[in-house]
Amino acid sequence: MEMEYNCPLCNGLITISERCPECGSLMEDWGRVQDYLDPYQPYLDISITASEERRDEKKCVHLYLCPRCGRDTRITVNQILGP
Repeated sequence: MEMEYNCPLCNGLITISERCPECGSLMEDWGRVQDYLDPYQPYLDISITASEERRDEKKCVHLYLCPRCGRDTRITVNQILGP
């Protein structure tokens, strides 16, 4: 079985608590930024939708949004080797 890199945040292995720099509220993870680029992205396998460069970088960028003031930020997560 070939090992591949997976995002620990997407797979629920870690959580990231990020405070809004604007108002201090706890921000919410809205998923991969890549899922917002195309309406069908969330329904396709990550290995299909990730560009060749992204797969080589072994990083996953998540969108975090503040429910209080609406500010957003991106958090880059290093992928880990897994089955």
